[in-house]
This record gives sequence, C-alpha cells and structure tokens, in this order.
Amino acid sequence: MIMKKQIFVYLLIFSLILLMPLIQNHHQQIDKSTDIIQHTSVIQSLVDGNKVVWIIYLGEMVVAYPLAGIVKLTGLDVRSVYIWFNFIVLIGVVFSLFFVTRKLVGKTAAWLSVPVTTCCSASILAMFTAGVIFNVINMYIILPWTLYFVVKWIMQKRWPYLLVSIMMLGLFFVFHASGMYLPFAMALFFGS
Repeated sequence: MIMKKQIFVYLLIFSLILLMPLIQNHHQQIDKSTDIIQHTSVIQSLVDGNKVVWIIYLGEMVVAYPLAGIVKLTGLDVRSVYIWFNFIVLIGVVFSLFFVTRKLVGKTAAWLSVPVTTCCSASILAMFTAGVIFNVINMYIILPWTLYFVVKWIMQKRWPYLLVSIMMLGLFFVFHASGMYLPFAMALFFGS
C-alpha cells in the first residue's frame, strides 16, 4: 500500500513538472526556435491541402499526417494539437526508458532512470520546450529500444532480435538528423 502511494506521488510530481510550461503559457508553445514554426507549418500545409514545400527529415512527415488528421477531425488549431503531441512524446519517453531499463537492469534502476534522465538532464526538457521533439523521439524512444534489441541479439543470438535491431537502426537513421551524425560520432569515440 505504501509503495502505491509513493508511485502515485512520484507520478503526480513528475506530471506537474512536465505540465508547468503548458499552464504558464496558457496552453500555447512559445516560438523559442524555428523548429516549432517549421513543424507546425508542415502540419498546417497538410490541413489546408497545400503542397509541403520543405521537410527536414522523414519523421516530420510520419508525424505530420496523423496530426493533420486530428486537426481536421477535431477542429482544434494546429498549435494545440502539436503541443499535446509533445506531451504524449514525453510520456512515451518515460515508458521507453522505464521498460528498457527494467528489462536490461532491473526495477529499481528503471524507477531511477525516469527522473534522472528527464529532470536531471536539462536536454530533454530544453528540447521539449524548444519544439525539438523529433530529436527527443529519436534519442529517447527509438534509440533505447534499438539498443535493447541489439543487446538481446548479442546475448541470445536469436535471428528475430537481429532482424528487429536492423529495422530499428534503419528507423533511427531516417527518422531524425541525429540518426545520421550520432553513429559517426560514436564510431570516432570507440575507434580512438
């Protein structure tokens, strides 16, 4: 019973930390970077039926179509749908980090991984508030699961893990620009 109360308090505090920028900005994301403007303009182009002139990476289009559909179905404005998508991504980050860490290390480490990676590292929240959500998806959802399947393949040598690892690596490479430069940086690091 005490553990359930601790988990509830933990999740409540974590949720308030994540929702505070939204509450402070009256349910609007401030244009702190060109990323917010770029991503919302792509979604708006799809909603308006216009040709998308400029996309930065594949992940932008993968996400833009469903969000444009939600805007059309609900009648909400693009900015509101985009900001709530950002919060859903943060929830996905929490689940991804928790489950991958739990499967590879253990339950205690999994509970610690969530606040340490999301609140102690300014990078996730800074990228979130700057609208750099596709990098967050790539680095904190796709990459952990990719590494999980690579580790499972190395440990068990079962071909389904290898197949999923290759597919996840492919998704990681094309979803966001970080998938293009991170492998080279890692190769330089491990090669030196």
